Amino acid sequence: MSHIVSVLTGAALLILAYRVKQEWTSWDQFIRFKIRPGIFISATVCLGVIFAILFIAFFVDYNNLVFLSRKTYIPWAFLTSLVAAPSLILIWYWREIHKRQDVLKGKGDIRIAKESQYASRFTDAMQLLGSEKIDLRIGAIYSLEQISKDYFELHWPIVETLAGFIRNNAQANIENNISLNNRTNDSDIPRQQYMEDKADVQAALTVLGRRCHRDKEKAHQIVLLHRTDLRGVILNKAHLERINLMEVNLEGAYLQDAHLNVTYLVDANMREVILDNANINGAFLSGADLTLASINNASLIGTDLDGSEMSEAKLNDANLTEASLNKVDLSKSSQTNTILVNAKMHNAKLREAQLNSINMTQTILTGADLSGAHFDGGLLAGANMQKANLENVQIEMTFMNGTNLEGANLKGAHINKAIAIGANFSNANLENIHIQGTYYNSENLVVEKLNYPPTKFSHEFNPEKHGMIDVSIKQ
Repeated sequence: MSHIVSVLTGAALLILAYRVKQEWTSWDQFIRFKIRPGIFISATVCLGVIFAILFIAFFVDYNNLVFLSRKTYIPWAFLTSLVAAPSLILIWYWREIHKRQDVLKGKGDIRIAKESQYASRFTDAMQLLGSEKIDLRIGAIYSLEQISKDYFELHWPIVETLAGFIRNNAQANIENNISLNNRTNDSDIPRQQYMEDKADVQAALTVLGRRCHRDKEKAHQIVLLHRTDLRGVILNKAHLERINLMEVNLEGAYLQDAHLNVTYLVDANMREVILDNANINGAFLSGADLTLASINNASLIGTDLDGSEMSEAKLNDANLTEASLNKVDLSKSSQTNTILVNAKMHNAKLREAQLNSINMTQTILTGADLSGAHFDGGLLAGANMQKANLENVQIEMTFMNGTNLEGANLKGAHINKAIAIGANFSNANLENIHIQGTYYNSENLVVEKLNYPPTKFSHEFNPEKHGMIDVSIKQ
């Protein structure tokens, strides 16, 4: 009986080997099923040893051998167990491999079905995007947005598709130069007809401004919207980081709370744009036209504004720390609580600007034109104003400690209740200057040349509170 069991077990092993050969016809296929070589080799060796023992047991008269005497021969039941155990292990492992293969195949089928579905939806949306009906185009834009959210692999192709759509459609409107100067006040929405004509462009911009996978975009993936006509668009709270908007027309656009960090806006037309509470850190706006723009409470830290036009702009509570404003025109601008610490404003124009409680500590203003400007309660400590034009400037209750005014033009200037400890007035033009109630100890300030009324301090202005105790009051 034991012989019969052993023969059947051997037959089962042969069948198993034949099935394995059918499944794994090549070494590549063997590897693809992730069969561990260690398990396979161990099982093969084990089976080889067992078959060797069976061969000896069948064909050798072990009754006459000393080492296989009747007292010490290996029982057939034990041999059968040894043969059966590896067989069962291999059969179990083979079934697990097939289960894993079935699962992977199922997942692959689902993935292929999804890809096919998204590709079909993308194709349908692209066809509608070229429709002559504006409502179908808008529907296609929002359909593409949903596909981008659901299927990341199509995110960037959809972004580029929408950017191309904006470039093509907004470019056609450039010749239709509709002015926005006929608004009744600064808060009015541009003319309704103008906005309706570009509703599809507005929709595409809205989608780009809230794209959900923008954090996964690579550094070299930049949205190209340069030289487009985007006048009057509404992009409040939009994320426009790393978008190329060079020479774009954004006249009268609404960008409140927008994110424009490291955005390219070189030579852009941004007249009357609303940028209140916007983040524009590190952006490039050199040569941009920001006339009459509202930039209140915006953050422009490290922003490049060289040569930009910002006359009559509102910059109240804005932060321009370390910004570059060389040759910028800020004439008649309104700046209250504006921070310009370490800003570079070489040859800048601030004629008749209202500078209330402004912080210009360590600001470079060499050669700047501040004629007729009004400083009220600000900080000019350590500012470099060499050869600056301060004709008819009014400086009231302002800290000017260590301010460099060498060679500056202070003709007709009024300095009232200021602190100018260590200020440098050497070679400055002090013709008809008026200084009243001011603390200073500069050796370069010659009192005899000044129109200097008696020093008089109000009880509200107390320099001792600011650590200014050891000062000399010259009358």
